[in-house]
Amino acid sequence: MALMQLPDIDLKNPEQLGERLFLFFKLHEEHDLKPTVANLTLALNNIDRRRLCEIVNGKSPKGGMYDLPKECTDLLKKVYKIMENIYI
Repeated sequence: MALMQLPDIDLKNPEQLGERLFLFFKLHEEHDLKPTVANLTLALNNIDRRRLCEIVNGKSPKGGMYDLPKECTDLLKKVYKIMENIYI
């Protein structure tokens, strides 16, 4: 799948993160697939889904690798909400 072949991005860079999230949804739309958390983690440098959950819920360790700027965590929270609404 195309998500596995994407180069890593700087998750702390809101522009790169926004572009990657747009691409994530675009690829799913093009292939008529529903987005999943598993695929989202592939798109986000193959991070562990538990780390993603920590980021979205504000439980990522401060100063750690996944201590993202608010703008980035807000983007990820929006993606989670969109995906929740798809499956309701």
